This record gives sequence, C-alpha cells and structure tokens, in this order.
Amino acid sequence: MASDRAQWFCSAPMSDNFLTLAQTPKGLTCFLVPRWLDRAHNTVRIHRLKGKPANRSNASAEIEYDRTLAHQIGEQGRGVRTIVEMVYHTRLDTAFAPAGLMRTVLADLTPDWEGTLALGMRVAIAFDGTSEDDRIFARIGVALAKLLANMLCPVVISEATEVLGAMGYVDDTPLPMLHREAPLNGIWEESGNVICLDALRTLPKKPHAAQILDAELDAASGQNRAFNAALRSHRDHWPTPHPRPMLAGSSNGQLFCWRRRP
Repeated sequence: MASDRAQWFCSAPMSDNFLTLAQTPKGLTCFLVPRWLDRAHNTVRIHRLKGKPANRSNASAEIEYDRTLAHQIGEQGRGVRTIVEMVYHTRLDTAFAPAGLMRTVLADLTPDWEGTLALGMRVAIAFDGTSEDDRIFARIGVALAKLLANMLCPVVISEATEVLGAMGYVDDTPLPMLHREAPLNGIWEESGNVICLDALRTLPKKPHAAQILDAELDAASGQNRAFNAALRSHRDHWPTPHPRPMLAGSSNGQLFCWRRRP
C-alpha cells in the first residue's frame, strides 16, 4: 500500500486480517491487510485504544500503516460496495447479540428475547440458502432483524432493572454492564435510520423483494391479533410495495425512518 505513516480507525485490532478502504487513482478501493507475512510482521502499529463505556475486549483503536503490504479486493473505485458484502454478515451478528443480552433478564420479558432469537435464526437460514429468493430475503431481513432486536434490547434491560430496584443499578449485578452494552449493536454496522434507508434502496433494485417480504409477513398472519393489526397499519401507511421516491434525502424516506418504531 503506497501510504507513508497513515493513521486509520480500526475495529477489532486483535484480528489477523483487516479490510481497509483507501484511495486509488480510480477512487475508494477495498484492500485486505494481513497482520502476518511469510517470515515477518506486517507494519500495523496500534497507536491507542479508544475509550468506550463497554465492549472493551472487542477493542476500537487508532492504527498506523507505514509502507504496509495490502492486497486489493474487488475492483478499484468500488471499495464501499465490496466491503458492504462483509457488513451484511456482521449485521447478522449484531442482530443476534441483543438476544444474548436479553436472555439474562428473562421473566415475563421472555417473549421479546425468544422473538429476537427466532427472527435472527430465520434470517440466518436465508444466509445459508442457495436460491435468489434466499439472497434477497437475507439482504432485507438482516437489516430488519438488526433494527428490531436493538430497539427492544435497551427496553428489556431497563425493565429488568426496575424489577430489581436499586440493586439493579449497582455493579454487584451484571445489569450495569448490560446497560452499557445494549446500545452498541444498534450503532454497529449502521444505525437505525441508515438501516431503513438501505432497505428502501434494496426494494426497487431487487425485482421480487417486496413480494418476498410480503410472503414472510403473510405467513405469520391470522395467529395473533396484535400482529394482524400492526400488519394492516403498516400496509395502510405504505400501500406501494417499493416506491422509488423513498430514497435518502427525500421527505418520504425521512418519514419512513422516523416511523420505524413498532
């Protein structure tokens, strides 16, 4: 990589390989930076670890590349599109993680945890699928699973704190740590509004995306009155399956994002 002592933000600096975006003559391009070479250590220096309230074992850091070897991944000038393929898989991780946090507080909050886990599993099945329908549902489903799971998680943990009272606010219990962890997955691999806009971009680009999503929603209808009412309300608000004007920056797109709460 033709960079001389360039500093970068890095998630998980303990990794053996790093996906990095860097400028080339044709624009922003994705590179794979190995920590280790055949007989030497690649030049990846950690300048400092970022201070953050939780998730410290999965560090965030400022690192330095100094005449560092890197391998180009994908085409020049298409770095964001290339690295986003990895982002979809880490979004699946952040869709599941809230279920682990919520699992510790259970009681009558169990349906929220079980629903989060079931939704994550359904999306994971689509990730392993081989059909075009599986790939389309995985793209939209992982965004929705991540959004919904991380909206529920802080609420569930806060309610659990109320159950314990003051004891839930001291470090003798795990709840303070869970409070600090709860917001993290919601902002990791894009925050809620960006997730919504990504889904809006996917719907017009994939020919059958809206029909596939509708089929998933219809499959659960008729079993729960609250779900049926929510589905009717959703379709009343958004009768068009995939309106093209609803993109980033448009008033419709912003309205969609701000109405995202269930």
